[in-house]
Amino acid sequence: MHVIIVGAGEVGRYLAQRLGAEGNDVVIIEQNEAVAATIGEELDVQVVVGSATVPSTLAAAGVDRADILAGVTQNDEVNFIACLLAKEAGVKQTVARIQTEELRGPAGKTLREAMKADLIIDPDADTADEIMELARVSGADEVYRMSDGDLLVIGAVIQEGSALAGSTLAEIGASFEPNWRFLFGALTRHGETVIPRGDQRLDIGDHVRVLTTRDTRDEILELLGAKHRKAKRVMVLGGGAVGSRVAERLTDEGAEVVLVEQDLDRAKELSEQLPFVTIVNGDIEDVDLLNEESITRMDLVIAATGDDAANVLACAFA
Repeated sequence: MHVIIVGAGEVGRYLAQRLGAEGNDVVIIEQNEAVAATIGEELDVQVVVGSATVPSTLAAAGVDRADILAGVTQNDEVNFIACLLAKEAGVKQTVARIQTEELRGPAGKTLREAMKADLIIDPDADTADEIMELARVSGADEVYRMSDGDLLVIGAVIQEGSALAGSTLAEIGASFEPNWRFLFGALTRHGETVIPRGDQRLDIGDHVRVLTTRDTRDEILELLGAKHRKAKRVMVLGGGAVGSRVAERLTDEGAEVVLVEQDLDRAKELSEQLPFVTIVNGDIEDVDLLNEESITRMDLVIAATGDDAANVLACAFA
């Protein structure tokens, strides 16, 4: 499959790496020559330097034989135009990364249809959504939304005191008939995952994934012994697209939020955008700073910077 990726940022690089590893013919279009040179050294993919809004650049990338084009730059307009030109060139599937919420909503429907993008994505918004689901269901370690959020798949470990521990699924089903609103989809024990049947007995320490309704999620967590407590005090580390979204939404839901951002200009910008969030300018790896901001008093700490190592270390300290 011939794939064209427009933009060599974090998303574009990840896509190129994954798709290339699967044996696809990948071409990246990148306007910045220095970034393009780095990509050429890091990944075994073809790199075309130029703008994807120019037909000749797309032609150099082999748009005439492309199966998919994904516009994933930080510029919504570039992504839209690249998709439109690709469709006119006969590309079967196009994907556009659109970060402006208005363009992703009802107000942008006409424009999206005109630009002929088959799929609209925003990885930052999706990540923020996942973090918020986990924040709302603190006893779980996985939450996946289905059916526009009416259904959830919750992943959690069965804890001491669980009302379900020691029972088989058949026994659990019989005890909740006819009004049970959950379904065990997978069980992991000692690193081995199975699709559980009626004779499967649940034990403390098992990791289960349960399909349930949004209204029943707290009841399910209680049955699993996974304590759920609404986070009232939250520290968000990193004020980028993900961190700022999460901080704003948590504040709207009544939480007291402290956001730590290293870049001074960005911190000043956030202090104006988020008047109800306490903005702190500093390094999330500065232990003294985190202690000064009372990290030990927090119910929840969310590390959302672009530095994986810093995120892990900050969470470990928290």
